[in-house]
Amino acid sequence: MSIQASGECVQNACPPHLVRWYAYYLHFRSVTVEIKGISITRSLTRGTPQGGILSPLVWNLVFDDLLDRFNTGPAHIKGFADDAAIVLRGPDIYTLIEWGQEAISKALNFGHENDLEFGADKTEVVVFTRKRLNILGLPCLHMANRDLSYSDTVKYLGVLLDSKLTFGPYIREKVKKATRLLYCFKTSVGQLWGPSPYLTRWVLTGIVLPKITYGAMVWAGKASNYKKHLDRVQRLGLLAMAHIRRSTPTAGLEAILGVMPLDLHTQCVAVRVAYRIWGQNRDRWDGIGCGRLRGHLFWSNQLMEQVDMGDCVNSNKKAIQDLFHKKWRECWKHLNTCRQTKYWIDDPGSLGDAMARLDRLTLRTVLQALTCHNYLNYHHHIAGNFSEQNCRFCGEGHEEFIHLACECPALATECLGSVQGLRLSRNPPDVYGLVRFTKVNCIGKALERRAE
Repeated sequence: MSIQASGECVQNACPPHLVRWYAYYLHFRSVTVEIKGISITRSLTRGTPQGGILSPLVWNLVFDDLLDRFNTGPAHIKGFADDAAIVLRGPDIYTLIEWGQEAISKALNFGHENDLEFGADKTEVVVFTRKRLNILGLPCLHMANRDLSYSDTVKYLGVLLDSKLTFGPYIREKVKKATRLLYCFKTSVGQLWGPSPYLTRWVLTGIVLPKITYGAMVWAGKASNYKKHLDRVQRLGLLAMAHIRRSTPTAGLEAILGVMPLDLHTQCVAVRVAYRIWGQNRDRWDGIGCGRLRGHLFWSNQLMEQVDMGDCVNSNKKAIQDLFHKKWRECWKHLNTCRQTKYWIDDPGSLGDAMARLDRLTLRTVLQALTCHNYLNYHHHIAGNFSEQNCRFCGEGHEEFIHLACECPALATECLGSVQGLRLSRNPPDVYGLVRFTKVNCIGKALERRAE
């Protein structure tokens, strides 16, 4: 490859003295290894130095020749570093196989001319179609006297693509890895001790979620189909912030702690990426897809049309974030569950920063109060664990937190001092008034354990 690299540098109008200097370096390199007093020196005749500053540039100059060879013909090629993907499209599978073999032969000729070898072990063939197709009966493609078997999935640039482009295997794989990471983190968290809620939320939003949303622009359109899988990861991260009852709903925790539902968050990340590369790609992914099956760029551009774009980049990013927060607010409004949490919170996420500043024990009590998944009589009665559901203080009405905070006459003094303004002042809500109310001796005990 050393000779080819020098030739490509000359063809791309590199300064002659730099070409001669780099060619001399490539041709007269040597490496010396010394072990236990024995020294061996060998000359390096292939490749460019690993970690060298010029190595990626020189490789790109050589590899561009392969990309140029596919400018004409039915096959399209995309390259990234030392990876290449050849894409063929057509109605007849046997014609595609014939074209594919010609494309492989063209790539092998390039490798032979440049003293390069393509790894048949790392080459995979996938037929992307929604039709029922028996791939076992199809003729195999050949590379270097080896048969290339057909596969249902292929991983390209870290994204697992399945033959029907449902992205189900990829999402399930990401969920499994994120779950494993969160379980490792939960070994450092106990019921009464562990990192603060702020740090725990950062682990979720700063480490786990970026791992899941990698490549989100490609698969975010399918995220809503796997909402249960994504919610499972989100719930595991939220439960690590405080020790609460297992029946606490995930949607309520997200609204209180200020963490957007993962399916909406994934779509938000995808649209922000689409905005960043807007104008660099066509509306279709190399022309693949039509009608409702058009590619991911078409989906993201449809969402960007809902945003009032301006000239300021930061304002546009904020507008995209506001769009998905609005979608979150609409989903929260039409949610059939979380009645008690919706009583206190109209705008999901508005309490997030204030809640993250609380300590673990205080956050636990507040979450039990706002979600009503606590040890009050009414929740125990619904769960079938306790027959009594009336208030233990006044004997009137169901013993739930709304009744204790706003209706119970026996607790009127505490309510007036702490929570009466909470329902009225929502921007922002009086979180610390709520905390003071839950720290009242009788209220705190009622939330933490049921009456004997």
